[in-house]
Amino acid sequence: MVAHPDADRVMHALRAQLRSTIPSVLVRPDSIEVQALLVDLAKSTDRAADLLAEVAPEALAALRCALDHAAAQQPEECAAELVAAHYHLSP
Repeated sequence: MVAHPDADRVMHALRAQLRSTIPSVLVRPDSIEVQALLVDLAKSTDRAADLLAEVAPEALAALRCALDHAAAQQPEECAAELVAAHYHLSP
């Protein structure tokens, strides 16, 4: 793993974002609030993609897969991938 000056901050922010998104996806997957959370997560993932590819490629893959499941209206699969992403982002 290559050291990156913003890695800890970015990973912490993504973990926090995932902790609020995962239960919401499971409880109210069709709500406007969840759709907004997923849009924000997609933006965060895009912004962090280069860093994640370098330091946590498994997390990046899980996030992308989760967002694909969300777009396909598969909330259980989306949540499972979000949990996997959280795991790969954890210290």
